[in-house]
Amino acid sequence: MTERTPLEEEQSLIIHDLRMRLEEAEEVLAALRRGEVDALVVKPGNRPQIWSLNGVDHVYRVLFETLNEGALTLNSEGTILYSNAQFAGLTGNRLQRVLGTPFQDHIIETDWEVFRMLLERGLQRCSKGEIRLQRADGTLVPVMISLNAVEIEQVGRTCTVVVSDLTELKRVQTALAEVNDQLEQRVESRTRKLREEIARRTQLEAELQKRAELLADADQRKNEFLAMLGHELRNPLAPIMNAVEVIRIRGGRNPEVGRAREVIERQIRHMARLVDDLLDVSRITRGLVELRRERLDLVSVVESAAGACRGAVEAAGHRLSVSMPDEPCWLEGDGTRLEQVVTNLLSNAIKYTPPGGDIVLTLVREGDWAELAVRDSGRGIPPEMLAHIFDLFTQVDTTIDRSLGGLGIGLTVVRNLVELHGGTVHVSSDGPGHGSEFLIRLPLSPREAPGIPPENPQPESAHRGLRVLIVEDNIDSAETLAELLEIWGHAVRFVHHGQAALEEAREFHPDAVILDIGLPGLDGYQVTRELRRDPSLAATRVIALTGYGLHQDREKALSAGFDIHLTKPVNPERLRALLASLDGKPALAKSESNPSSPTPSDRG
Repeated sequence: MTERTPLEEEQSLIIHDLRMRLEEAEEVLAALRRGEVDALVVKPGNRPQIWSLNGVDHVYRVLFETLNEGALTLNSEGTILYSNAQFAGLTGNRLQRVLGTPFQDHIIETDWEVFRMLLERGLQRCSKGEIRLQRADGTLVPVMISLNAVEIEQVGRTCTVVVSDLTELKRVQTALAEVNDQLEQRVESRTRKLREEIARRTQLEAELQKRAELLADADQRKNEFLAMLGHELRNPLAPIMNAVEVIRIRGGRNPEVGRAREVIERQIRHMARLVDDLLDVSRITRGLVELRRERLDLVSVVESAAGACRGAVEAAGHRLSVSMPDEPCWLEGDGTRLEQVVTNLLSNAIKYTPPGGDIVLTLVREGDWAELAVRDSGRGIPPEMLAHIFDLFTQVDTTIDRSLGGLGIGLTVVRNLVELHGGTVHVSSDGPGHGSEFLIRLPLSPREAPGIPPENPQPESAHRGLRVLIVEDNIDSAETLAELLEIWGHAVRFVHHGQAALEEAREFHPDAVILDIGLPGLDGYQVTRELRRDPSLAATRVIALTGYGLHQDREKALSAGFDIHLTKPVNPERLRALLASLDGKPALAKSESNPSSPTPSDRG
């Protein structure tokens, strides 16, 4: 075998190398023909050139090309191995200008570090983040890139990238942010206004609370003033009433004295009624009126009220016509209060009817209701006043001369007392000069009243005189009352202060003590308690005769040990009957105190 020369050896190696390259080229060509190669990487120098081939599987190429997002493949250095047209369009370049370029050439420089971190994680497994592309014209495009690692033979570790344009999303987000800012501003503005409104209302509520407290305090002081006013007004009325009764008894038959006495007596009752109305309206507005209900005949109540007003009717020169049903009208009510209602209506008619007028009082039964009407031919009521006639302090007569007088509270008392009895009151008038009519409807009892045996009072001469001790710091009141009781046949002593009352009672041993409450030194409550502690005075009846006439005053008096509570000025006939009822009877038990309802002039 002939040995080869070195030149032949070298030529043989060159030929072998060419054959190997040819085989490799044939294999590449075969792979290209089979579509197994996506791109060809050529390295003629330091910068590789990547050639996209059309031999890639058609299905996958169509998929990437039809995506709405940009799609590309990056090698480990971030060079673009493959790109679809959508990504190239995002960069503002042709596809050939994008292939083979570094991805970071197409993003803003401030986002390079972000991209490198995303690429590093994407080559490991996957990553996702926001960056900004910089288009060829310099504008910025916000995008979201999603990287997923892919291993490709002969290329090594790569990653696929999906690029989503966020421009519209950012625009919407910006618009939403603006709307949100506007909403927040509106909410803040409304919240501020709401807080200001809450603060204003809180301040207003605080002011209203303060005003309510001031009004409550003023109302309390007003009630205390009315109570004191009633006490101070009643005190001088008591001796006047006593003196009038003495004049009536001892005045003989002198007609001039009789007329003077009637005038005084009528005006005293008028003043007493005004005081009662003042205190009544105070109690009514505070809900303190308590009815002393009993079964009674309304016919008798109305006739009694009409009889009490006849003197005033005649003095005014009026004609009073009264029409009552033949049978009783039984109901459950407070006789004193109902008589007060009728008296107030009649007094109102008398006051507002010119001299010589007609007043008609009628009572009829309509089924289960009683209808009481007071009609007059007086001044009448203007139409605009009808809706307010029962309001407190409302008066039809508002002329400067105040010729008709009054406080404007009598009809308020009427309405409230009627409503307390479950009834209604209505007023009608055809206007000034045509009179007026007040109509009251009261519910009657469903059952007939049981038989009441007729009274059989003992003759006056059958009563023996009582030993009566009067304790009163008003000298006129004490002396006139003592004189009146002596006329009635009683043995009387009087003192003017509490300590003297205790000393006189232990010496005199009275059957009854008529005791004022507002006394110097020991007051009436203290005197009563001391009297109750003395066994020798156990049978003595203690009667409060005072200007303090409120409900709580009565309760306090009875709790202190008084048997009966009367307010000044007391009706002389009532006091006379009361003393006669004590003749020979034991002291009253607490439940029997103040047994009979007071007349209008006695009310407290």
